[in-house]
Amino acid sequence: MAEIVVVLFLIIVFIPAFLVFAVYLCYLGARDLQTFWTIVTTTPQSIDEITAQRGPIEVEGKAVPSDEHGTVTGPFTETDCLVYTYSAQGRPGSGPDDARRSDDGKFDILDEGTEYTKFYVEDETGRVLVDPAGATFELTPESYYNAPLSDTPTPVKEYMQRHPETRPPDTLIHPVISHFLRNHNRFVERRLDIGDTVYITGYKRTDTGWGTDEIIVDTGPNESEFVIYDRSKRWTAFEYGIYGLGKVIASLILAIMMLILLHENLQYLL
Repeated sequence: MAEIVVVLFLIIVFIPAFLVFAVYLCYLGARDLQTFWTIVTTTPQSIDEITAQRGPIEVEGKAVPSDEHGTVTGPFTETDCLVYTYSAQGRPGSGPDDARRSDDGKFDILDEGTEYTKFYVEDETGRVLVDPAGATFELTPESYYNAPLSDTPTPVKEYMQRHPETRPPDTLIHPVISHFLRNHNRFVERRLDIGDTVYITGYKRTDTGWGTDEIIVDTGPNESEFVIYDRSKRWTAFEYGIYGLGKVIASLILAIMMLILLHENLQYLL
């Protein structure tokens, strides 16, 4: 009787749940592959080519500051940069009920923010001003600080004093065990640094209302088309392609395993 109950549980609950997860994973992979295909089938314009084009554009070059708009300073590293995002992350359950999860799903977001300034993208043909307002930032993690498991930098300590809700729990057990139990907080900073290679899909404007005819790259009719990457187009496409293909393959393997398990359990019942 117990074996029948286990088999029914596998058929009714366990296998369908993992099949649904496999479908969702395949969807995520297909979305990444679609982004990969979109990137590899288009060609970034040089800066001088943008002057003769209207509407959606993509451009690749070096990010440099504007003398007029200056830089911003990362809160955890005090590094001068052009864009930064930050997040203070705590163990699951440490944030409010509606707390968003971190990208890897392992922590609650206790506090987060973004700051940016207008900057130039330049190549050998010229430069163009970028207004990051409304952009989606795809920035690689520059800094992780796992307080209190590491030597916490002074800027992070000062940040925790200003935001006591982000302070980590007191470590009463061995740091290695504490790490596996996630009995610590994580402080993440991502930046677009001065001189970074940057790849941008956006919208060209000249009618900015700023009293200047300078070309501006900013958000267009659809904000999802305005994305700023802190890496080259080739590397961006490579990442989407590898991750997308990996998700699709993993979803197919999982689906096949679940179908085999389903077949075996149905055979047992019959």
